[in-house]
Amino acid sequence: MKGIFSLSRNLYYIRLNTKSACPGLHILVFIFIFVGKYKNMAQHTYDEESVQELLGWAKKMLETKSYPTEKYQVNACTSIIDGKLYLESLISMISKNWENPTFHPTIEQLWEYREKWEGQKE
Repeated sequence: MKGIFSLSRNLYYIRLNTKSACPGLHILVFIFIFVGKYKNMAQHTYDEESVQELLGWAKKMLETKSYPTEKYQVNACTSIIDGKLYLESLISMISKNWENPTFHPTIEQLWEYREKWEGQKE
């Protein structure tokens, strides 16, 4: 069975050969890859308590000046040039808009930053 990996709208899928013995397999493979790629997003909740705790962590980072002072790579797509400005802007956006689902990816950005920063310290 031959497969070709493709990237479409940030979702990975496998396009199988049309001569595949199991034509429904491509759907199962897509679901498996999608769930595997995005399983971490389901861990975080967007209730007031969780968001306020995350914001408290970010504010403490600013108060103690324990943010990166040089270029910091969070992931393949995110490089932070000014750690203080990055945290200030996320805190401002999340504080005012945390109840709006449109801003959930912004909250995820801060979660990802926190996980990487705390993982680096350990």
